[in-house]
Amino acid sequence: MAQDRKQIAFYMTQRSAEELDKIQDIFEEKEGKVTKAYVLNQAIYHYYDYIKEYYDIVDEDLQKKD
Repeated sequence: MAQDRKQIAFYMTQRSAEELDKIQDIFEEKEGKVTKAYVLNQAIYHYYDYIKEYYDIVDEDLQKKD
């Protein structure tokens, strides 16, 4: 599983950093303590699903099953 991970470093705008903190606080209040990496991963997963739906894209894995 460790080889499936990719480490990246990047700079965030002040607004993004503040909103990430707020999202982390909401998760902590509703579900328990989570890391910023967890929040960012969840955001990517949800945004990826949105993009696929918006552009009517089907994953190759899903096409192979049909």
